[in-house]
Amino acid sequence: MMFILTDVPYIPPQKIEREAAHILEQSELTIGRLDGLETPIEEIIEIHLGLSYEPELFSDQDILGYLDIQSNAVRVNENLDPSYNPGQEGRFRFTLAHEVGHNTLHRYLAEEVLAQHSLFATPGGERDVRFCRSSNEKARIEQQADAFAAALLMPAPKMRQAMARYTSATAPDRQRLIHDLRGQGGFMERRFGRGGAYATPDDIFKMFVKDMADLFKVSAQAMGIRIGTLGLIAQTEQREMALT
Repeated sequence: MMFILTDVPYIPPQKIEREAAHILEQSELTIGRLDGLETPIEEIIEIHLGLSYEPELFSDQDILGYLDIQSNAVRVNENLDPSYNPGQEGRFRFTLAHEVGHNTLHRYLAEEVLAQHSLFATPGGERDVRFCRSSNEKARIEQQADAFAAALLMPAPKMRQAMARYTSATAPDRQRLIHDLRGQGGFMERRFGRGGAYATPDDIFKMFVKDMADLFKVSAQAMGIRIGTLGLIAQTEQREMALT
């Protein structure tokens, strides 16, 4: 019998941030200092947490991955494997971090379910609890795991550190950011080549989000949402950032 948990208690966003920061801090004891901007999510899963992960062919392609509690394994849709589909690396890494979120925030709930149902299980009966990441609309449990994944892959201190590469202002508004980006020859050359002089403010802003995403090896969509969540750009709503 398989159980898929969806109903979970509310967890304040600040607690989710702290839990992700704690995982990063403790990981340094097992895998070494995390000096770069990119979170070594695979090493955290395998070395620090002692979980296994492997790609799997899912019959339901809306399922991106799931945490298999019984096997202590993270299963990921093989279509996301960057070894075969490099363009999906950001989504692949976010899915791994999402399942770490379930393992950190929700594992105790799965263990409670397993303990309860073991009292009534038939001898030899199979019991399994899974947390699934889907591309469809998300329940609270999935929103919590997404928030954890964002905090794990894009920690707030490192996000602010990365922002300093583009502007000297703290939480600049969009106009100030665009002005500072235009003054950075390296960024403009890297993203627009010789056509930088003709780039619109919207073009520059989208390339800034893409540039930040590449630093952390996440998708531009995930980066846009995270910038909005942390308020790194003044007067910018999270919803607006999600549309970049």
